[in-house]
Amino acid sequence: MRLRKSTAAAPLLAAALLLAGCTATAPPQAAGAAAAPAVHEKHWSYATTPETAGPAEWGSLPGDAVCATGTRQSPVALGTKAPAPVEAKDLPNLVFRYGMTGLHLVNNGHTVQADVDKGSTVEIDGAAWTLLQFHFHAPSEHSLDGLHYPMEMHLVHAGSDGKPGLVVAVFLVQGGDSPAFAPVLSNLPKEKGGRKDDAAVSVDLAKLLPADRTTLTYEGSLTTPPCTEGIRWYVLKTPVGITGGEMGAFVSLPHMTPTNRPVQPLGGRKVLLDATP
Repeated sequence: MRLRKSTAAAPLLAAALLLAGCTATAPPQAAGAAAAPAVHEKHWSYATTPETAGPAEWGSLPGDAVCATGTRQSPVALGTKAPAPVEAKDLPNLVFRYGMTGLHLVNNGHTVQADVDKGSTVEIDGAAWTLLQFHFHAPSEHSLDGLHYPMEMHLVHAGSDGKPGLVVAVFLVQGGDSPAFAPVLSNLPKEKGGRKDDAAVSVDLAKLLPADRTTLTYEGSLTTPPCTEGIRWYVLKTPVGITGGEMGAFVSLPHMTPTNRPVQPLGGRKVLLDATP
């Protein structure tokens, strides 16, 4: 913006000289005095470092207080028999209507996430939930009968409001061959921020699941900040086997092991085991 010549120029010049005089009279910084250190906001991670906040500190991050104050957090320790707090019950079956998707992978520095094409859903008790994405953790976040598995896959679904509200968890073990995982685990982006998109590569989503779909279910939360509660979890009891090379492809990526939040207190929540899958 240009200043036009006017009679106001003199007052402006006087004000500028006055300001310069105020600046000149400020006491100089003492020789050798250290400058105030720059304040860097920590980012969440699975390890605590000067730059990152591990799981025990997530609740101190802006907007993530529920990670510390929530009472229905995930993951949890699950069990199929006493003394685990589980109740066997005839539950509504999960009806998977999964189709095919192209390959849409992103390494976000915490996991590798596979976004899926539209059209795959799971139905439970008459309500349809849309599959948004799946991703991996190593080792598993949930434990089952005292055991943590080498990996865990989370299939994240949204309700009619478009927000994540239901997660199906699948344990992964080394051994066996599940061809549906090959297009994903052989194309993992190696660097944070890396992407791999190939519509010509097909992933059969239904074949990511075990044949035995017996589930344990409970009310929990997202397992990463902001740790939003109100998430319905369905953890499949039977693991899926993948090859050692496929498992190694994920766990060898920088910052991908460990990527599991410690189990959280169940706090009186009820865990249901489907007695008639």
